[in-house]
Amino acid sequence: MRTATRRCEDRDPTGAERLCHEILEEDADYAPALCLLGEIASARGDHELAVGLFQRAVSIAGDRPHYHYALGCALAACGDAAGAETCYRDALALAPGHAPARINLGCVLQARGESGAGTAGPAGLDAVRQLEEALGCFRAAAELAPSSTDAWINLGYALAQQRLPDEARQAYDRAIAVEPGNAHARLNRAMALLALGRWPEAWDDYEWRWAASGFPRPVFARPEWDGSAPAGKTILLYTEQGYGDAIQFVRYVPLLAARGARVVLRCQPELAGIFATVPGVAEVVSTAQPVPEFDVHCSLLGVPRLVGTTTETVPPGVPYLSLASVAAPVPARGSRENLRVGLVWASQSLFPGAALKSIPVDALAPLGRVAGVEFCSLQMGAAGSAESTARAPIALRDMTAGVRDFSDTAALIAGLDLTISVDTAVAHLAGAMGRPVWTLLPYAADWRWEPEGPSSRWYPSMRLFRQQRRGDWGEVLARAADQLHRLSRAEPISPT
Repeated sequence: MRTATRRCEDRDPTGAERLCHEILEEDADYAPALCLLGEIASARGDHELAVGLFQRAVSIAGDRPHYHYALGCALAACGDAAGAETCYRDALALAPGHAPARINLGCVLQARGESGAGTAGPAGLDAVRQLEEALGCFRAAAELAPSSTDAWINLGYALAQQRLPDEARQAYDRAIAVEPGNAHARLNRAMALLALGRWPEAWDDYEWRWAASGFPRPVFARPEWDGSAPAGKTILLYTEQGYGDAIQFVRYVPLLAARGARVVLRCQPELAGIFATVPGVAEVVSTAQPVPEFDVHCSLLGVPRLVGTTTETVPPGVPYLSLASVAAPVPARGSRENLRVGLVWASQSLFPGAALKSIPVDALAPLGRVAGVEFCSLQMGAAGSAESTARAPIALRDMTAGVRDFSDTAALIAGLDLTISVDTAVAHLAGAMGRPVWTLLPYAADWRWEPEGPSSRWYPSMRLFRQQRRGDWGEVLARAADQLHRLSRAEPISPT
């Protein structure tokens, strides 16, 4: 058995597998061989086979905590979170000091708690309990295994989700002390520092987002901009991540142009039209087009670090997106004795946490009780389909037919008195246009919205409505409805 184990350590799983089968021919109930075969199967992605092998090992030697833990990992990989939880608890009953089992149990509880938080009744209370237990698991794991980066990173994440960014930052500090090159610890520490308003300390760590995301950094023939005086140079600025990030940070184009740079902007095709209206941009090309000549390049999200942005030096100049030179449909006026309010209730982001930003369409009822308001759906994707909106408890006028890009969406926003959106690109777009926008935020909002307060330093025309209890959109919508009622009683607001 030792030889088989050494074969695995020497990256010879085929040899190790052969030796295990030879052992099992002599003794079909030899649990260590079954467990090693399960680990080999897991490593190559055959998790269902691994489950069967670990189950056999547990049935033979149920007093071995590692077997329960390994079975839990395989069940989790198969999507059986409840089964995995049971196994991690069984492992901990046998070995309370088993740090990996503590970490994995915490992850299961954190995920389940986040998905159930805000649910009414006992289910909601259970979700809160699970989040508290998850935090306890990560604290215990960090104490048991202070050299485990996984323990510290997960502890930091759980603390951040409890709106404790400074404690989260301290946990990430510990992870980085153990493993300075851990990209996830670096990026997460950046997010905590940004949330704390300590932006100059955060920007270097924020550059680790490339390694943490797994997406390759773009490679160009010309050098990357180092922050030196840009006068007389052509700078290629390019987008990354989501549409909202691009809209937020394209505000840096006028700043660089004012310093004498010729700015070429490369972006997703859906943004090309509206980005052509940014003051100071010399040329806009989409990612589907060839890259023009330039001297230096930089990601839009890398500019704040190079220009030394602090909480007090966010580039002004809102609005910086407009409808000038953009051909787009103008919405029909409708009944002008009513306010016209655009709604976006669900995030389409593929990034983790998108579900926490979204509101179930059937929860919009508080808004529907406000008289004198015509609600217009700006919701794209599956959440905006006819099947989905049919479940809405409010009357919704679909405005998305024919929307091809953000220029079209901008034209719709320009025809509204107010846009109400969850944390999506539409909220950023309305803010960048200087249009009235109310953004509905989850309990642990993204760093850019800061931990508290109703206003945004990025968008003067934006008002923030924050969850006071995790997952509780009902209270947020009730507050928004109250303010909308007050607004509807005033004279109708004419779009400008």
